[in-house]
Amino acid sequence: MARLFERGLSFAFMIALVVRAEEPLDLGARMQPVPRAAVFQDEGWFTWGGSMVQGDDGRYYLCYSRWPYDVQMKGWITHSQIACAVADHPLGPYRFSHKVLEGRGDGFFDATMVHNPHIHKFDGTYYLYYIGATAQPKFEATRRTQRIGVATAPSIHGPWKRLDKPLLDVSPDSFDSQFTTNPSVVEHNGRYVMLYKCLGKNKKVFHGVAFSDSPTGPFKKHGQPIFTHETHPFPAEDPFIFPYHGKLHAILSDHAVFTGIKQALCLFTSENGIDWEPAVIPLISDRTVTWEDGTQEKLADLERPQIYFGADGEPMVLFCAATHVKRAPGNTFNIHIPLNRGLLLNPEEHE
Repeated sequence: MARLFERGLSFAFMIALVVRAEEPLDLGARMQPVPRAAVFQDEGWFTWGGSMVQGDDGRYYLCYSRWPYDVQMKGWITHSQIACAVADHPLGPYRFSHKVLEGRGDGFFDATMVHNPHIHKFDGTYYLYYIGATAQPKFEATRRTQRIGVATAPSIHGPWKRLDKPLLDVSPDSFDSQFTTNPSVVEHNGRYVMLYKCLGKNKKVFHGVAFSDSPTGPFKKHGQPIFTHETHPFPAEDPFIFPYHGKLHAILSDHAVFTGIKQALCLFTSENGIDWEPAVIPLISDRTVTWEDGTQEKLADLERPQIYFGADGEPMVLFCAATHVKRAPGNTFNIHIPLNRGLLLNPEEHE
């Protein structure tokens, strides 16, 4: 009888696991109150787009974009650099650690700026994906010099080695003929999948997907854009791709096309990285965050979503670029939203 009871419990446990695995991912429901210390702002700099990885020393390293206040918000296109902050806990508090990359001068695609970091550790090597550009007399001309690059290092502290040429360049007479930006890469089923933002000659903003057998390429592009809309010229941006329960998922910043909410974070799913559809529960956030003291704030921006996953493959922290009220000096920061209630069991650790 005891053995039958134990077998019954084991069977029930397995059924529970299967049911849990089949439940749709609801990242919005997983969002927890945010400790006031779970933000990072580099004083004197516009602070944007954080991507975090755990270092070999067990500490947590947040790569982010920054550029000085005196060039204003639009100065990201000419003056952005990538720096790194460190913390002893995934939520922080993070403190400036070191500069990682900056523009490397004439003759390179990333001559004057580097921006929007996306970091991974694959097989013991750190891979930092980013965009680079070369300053031109006008903003739009500089914008069209943007290309995707990658830097590699044996340690989060470097030394970092960059490719001489873009990792993903433009393709003439294609939907990505004007620039390639904002890469997000994941290892899935033995190969690497990259989502990216791009611009075509018709001034429409698209997204593309490319595949490779190596994290440093070459990446082969799929010939058609993804996340498209029949009439909207700029439906979404800032893709973040990740695998979960055997399927690929992507978070995008919606331009009120898929959820009806401007700058909402929305979730898509795919079996192959090419054919995407809104998830069963697509809405993640309408930019409203709840702070640990119970107050709520509707942020002006909640962009560049990237997730840190625990060892069990479950989402742990959602990192986003954020803005209070408007994009002005002192108002931009990175916010670290816990997706696991266990991270808040000891709130004194975050003070």
